[in-house]
Amino acid sequence: MNSQKDLEKSLRDISKKTSLIKRDLWRYSQLRQKGAPYLLRTVLESMERGLNSISNDFNQFQVALSQILENGKVTLKQKEEEFFFEFVKDLDDLFKEKGLTLSGQLPNLKVGFYHLKVNWEAKRVQIFFGPELVKSVPLDPEGICQAVVDFSTSMKKGLIQPEEFMPLLYKGYERALTTCGKEDGERLPIMEVLKEIVFQIQDEKFLSDPSKGNFKPLSRIQFAIQLYQLRREQILRWKEKDLHLVVAPFDATFKRQMFLWVPDNERGEGTRFSHILFK
Repeated sequence: MNSQKDLEKSLRDISKKTSLIKRDLWRYSQLRQKGAPYLLRTVLESMERGLNSISNDFNQFQVALSQILENGKVTLKQKEEEFFFEFVKDLDDLFKEKGLTLSGQLPNLKVGFYHLKVNWEAKRVQIFFGPELVKSVPLDPEGICQAVVDFSTSMKKGLIQPEEFMPLLYKGYERALTTCGKEDGERLPIMEVLKEIVFQIQDEKFLSDPSKGNFKPLSRIQFAIQLYQLRREQILRWKEKDLHLVVAPFDATFKRQMFLWVPDNERGEGTRFSHILFK
């Protein structure tokens, strides 16, 4: 019994024998209350022969099917490895064309600021900026690459040059000191400073008509990239005061409004910060 056809034939034989046993069971139920003993004996002997025959057939079937399953698992593993290799290779080639480097191991990959979490069962890839889920896309290398590039482009659009952003950051810190009732040099929640910066970058058009169409956004992800650029360019001092970012304590990392993930590099690594100060 080495082929699928043999297994299918064996199943048909087992099914036929099961039907005969079912027939004998019905006859037995009729004869056990009233019926000639020799007829009851005939039915019981038929059931016993059927049981022995079907047990032998089923044991052979079970052994053969188990072997097919074992061989199938080996084949599946080989095909999965081939598929994973081709998937990562295609993705790597596509990112290289965009000037980006793919790293990591499945199901967790990294490219630029982003972490890609591959879910084979759902046939989806989740794109993260630190802990922030920014997008979920189908399991298609071209679509994944395009989604990362498009989102990255949208986040970089409207960013301020580091040397121009530093005075905005300092002014935002000063304004937040007032609103939070703090003294100069004290640390402030990093998201409070972001609020003040967002207010600063609005132009007269928004101030005279604060509608959605006139609003200039600065998302938390964009703010994180701006801070990364300051650290990368070593622009960490303004008005004779040094910029300090305070690493978030463990309990602060559970609440999104209490921390900001800032990239350490463009390999998907970063740090959660909870407070900011100039001193």
